[in-house]
Amino acid sequence: MDELAEGRQRLKTLFGPRALPVLVPPWNRFAAEFVPLLTKTGIRGLSSMASRQAAALPPNIASMDVHLDLVAWKDGRRFIGTAAALTGLIGHLQARRLGQAFRGAVTGILTHHLVMDRAGAGFLDRLAATVERHAAARWANTAELLAA
Repeated sequence: MDELAEGRQRLKTLFGPRALPVLVPPWNRFAAEFVPLLTKTGIRGLSSMASRQAAALPPNIASMDVHLDLVAWKDGRRFIGTAAALTGLIGHLQARRLGQAFRGAVTGILTHHLVMDRAGAGFLDRLAATVERHAAARWANTAELLAA
C-alpha cells in the first residue's frame, strides 16, 4: 500500500493536476483481493484486462477495462490485423447490448507505445475517424469516466 501511495504522490508532484488517480497495473492484471487498497491510496480508477471484476468494484472506483489488445505477442509482436481487431471490438459492444458483459463498461483498447507498428496506428486512425463521424459513438476521456 505504501508503494501505491508513494507512486501516486510522485506522479502528482511531477505532473500536477494532469496526474489522474488511475491505476494501470503491470501486465494489466489486478487481483480482486487488492481492490480495498485502491480506495485507501486515493485511486479512483482501475484499468486492467476485462474481467468480471469490474462489476465488483466499489462505486467510488471507476472501471476502465481493456477489451482488445492490438498486439499479437506470439506472432511477431505486430498488429493483430483489422479483421481480428474489429471482431474484438464488435464482440464486446454486442455483449454489452445483450447483457452478456458488464453494461457500465466502456470498450477499452490496449495499445503498446514501444511496439506499435504502422498497421496498428493506421487502424487506430481509421477507427478514430469512423467514431468521429458516427452519431451514436464517441470517445470518452479519463476525467469524464472518473466523474461518472
